[in-house]
Amino acid sequence: MTEAEWAVCTAPHRMLRFLRDSENISRRQERLFAVAVCRRLWPLLNDQRSRQAIELAERAADAYVPERELDQVSAAAEEAWEELVELAETGRHADLRAAEAAAHAASYASSPSLTLAVLEEVLEATEEAAFFNSREGEDAAQAAVLRDIVGNPFRRSPLVDPSWLGWNGDIIPALARTISDVHAFDRLSILADALEDAGCTDRVILDHCRGPGPHVRGCWVVDLILGKP
Repeated sequence: MTEAEWAVCTAPHRMLRFLRDSENISRRQERLFAVAVCRRLWPLLNDQRSRQAIELAERAADAYVPERELDQVSAAAEEAWEELVELAETGRHADLRAAEAAAHAASYASSPSLTLAVLEEVLEATEEAAFFNSREGEDAAQAAVLRDIVGNPFRRSPLVDPSWLGWNGDIIPALARTISDVHAFDRLSILADALEDAGCTDRVILDHCRGPGPHVRGCWVVDLILGKP
């Protein structure tokens, strides 16, 4: 894959294979990508057990989660999925597939095999969910999410000037942390303004913050400021 192809690629599986082969994606980034893809099915997840599974998988990407808690939440999500299976005439309803993806997100939270298993179930749900235009459209959306997390693997990440982090009472890392923790990605433009006021002139950073997104937990600019791999 070339840099030009990366910028316009709409095949997330191909992009993920390239990132793995070139060692340009961390295990954490891969987990957060899978979680972000699951979150796109949020309207289909009517059972709180399924939503808790996704939230736990996201938390497990950044912090240690006891195995007992993982097992409990995974089992509950599995039960939610099995209940849908019993109610469904077939196993291909969109809400059923969404619940299955959520269950896998929790059960594979400690495994590098999480991503592909979840992606496939999300794509199958996409084919049946009326609020998505097409599988092709979902592929393109997932590719954009992956670019938000990884950035441009063909170029070195911009450097953060330590003076930005201490500017105005450490407001920049505090804002970045809030954006990440509560999914407040509508505040990225505010982060860009703060960075500019602190002396940042890097157009790659500023333009990404002010761009249309999508932006998700693991956004490369936010993680760059927070020093996360």
